[in-house]
Amino acid sequence: MTATPTTTRPDSGSSRDEPAPASRALTGTLSSPIVSAFESTWAAIQRQHPEIPDVVIVLASGSIGMPRGVLRLGHFAAMRWHHTHTAAGQRLPEVFVGGEGLGRGAVAVLGTLLHEATHALAHVRRVQDCSRQGRYHNRRFQTLATEMGLDVRQVPVIGWSDTDVPRATVAEYAEEVDRLAVLAGEVRHGGSAGS
Repeated sequence: MTATPTTTRPDSGSSRDEPAPASRALTGTLSSPIVSAFESTWAAIQRQHPEIPDVVIVLASGSIGMPRGVLRLGHFAAMRWHHTHTAAGQRLPEVFVGGEGLGRGAVAVLGTLLHEATHALAHVRRVQDCSRQGRYHNRRFQTLATEMGLDVRQVPVIGWSDTDVPRATVAEYAEEVDRLAVLAGEVRHGGSAGS
């Protein structure tokens, strides 16, 4: 049996429940599970690497503002959020995940989160892991990424940025990979605004 969300409409003069409009019924049902899966994965990364800080995870477009055919899969930004519910109003870093990257699969999304966690680790340890406005990933990034369980390759222009998740790391995060795999059908399609 499929349940249909209902809502009471006080302006209708009726006290009976009426079906909610489809757009209203779906509000919040897509992004919350995605961000929740990211947060669970981040917590698992923190359990494996206790130096990794708490962050605010943001899901958005990875294609807007990028050249055609280029996606931003993720980004770490230090101390971008002000958290008023902590002592002294703690500032928290941000981890951005591009919605288009979800189509690459659960292991690749884990790889994006581990890549950004590497930047978080560099921030905590005060290691300069990137140069050229944060685009070129240097050997210090490579060293930290390896510590985080990633395989790293050097590529032209952006350095040691090409990361992969080896089987041993996939096994270490098997529960999180399963949770992320549920998101396989949820993919943001790139394109210009309004298309």
